Amino acid sequence: MDLKDDSGATAPGRASKSGQVDTMRVLLDAGAAVDLKDDFGKTALLLASVQKYLSAMRVLLDAGASVDAADNNLLTALMLASANGHEDTVRVLLEAGAAVDSKSNDAMTALMVDACQGQAEAMRVLLAAGAALDSIDNYMQTALMKASFNGHTGAVRVLLDAGV
Repeated sequence: MDLKDDSGATAPGRASKSGQVDTMRVLLDAGAAVDLKDDFGKTALLLASVQKYLSAMRVLLDAGASVDAADNNLLTALMLASANGHEDTVRVLLEAGAAVDSKSNDAMTALMVDACQGQAEAMRVLLAAGAALDSIDNYMQTALMKASFNGHTGAVRVLLDAGV
């Protein structure tokens, strides 16, 4: 049941990516591995977080999905939700215990990802959860540098208001 298709996708991942909560429940009840990764390292929770499928995420978390599972680039569900500006998704993941300062393969945190994308509201949620303001990635850049470089004035203001 947990075999991948020709594209490397998994059945739980496909159900999650398209928001098919009932199908996902059936798969999990039948013994599908909740944290099975596709060829890109994405679990069903990672895929649901990108699409903002909160119901699917809750089903997966209730089934024991690892909230901090990371893909092949070490991107977590929190980072992916943040990058897409899904504040509600970020809150659900943080409430489930997601590590706010996990780092990707280039040492970026969710706050840095938000800064790059100009996701000011998601940044506020992360900062309220204690996200570090002074993290530096592999390119020696901080969230403030990333927001500034990309011209995201709102994100710069959020960081300055937080005490950068």
